[in-house]
Amino acid sequence: MTSEINKLKDEVSKLKALLESQKTSLEDKVSMIEIKYHLTAVVQSRVKTFIEDEILLDVAPALNTSSYVNVRLEAQEQELALKGPGS
Repeated sequence: MTSEINKLKDEVSKLKALLESQKTSLEDKVSMIEIKYHLTAVVQSRVKTFIEDEILLDVAPALNTSSYVNVRLEAQEQELALKGPGS
């Protein structure tokens, strides 16, 4: 029984030492929050830029590859298209 108690005391001492080594000061916690906020802001601005770039690629006919159709007409093609079938 005594050996079990001594083992438990040793384990408690180790756990207390571990807890003490894990403690951080209030200043450290504030600093970590500021770093996390800064990284979040950086990530948000990068995501915004990425989305804006993707939108620009989608609306530029020459860069839009989602529809494999020619959306730009040469001058002669446009002239013929505007004449229509009955001309």
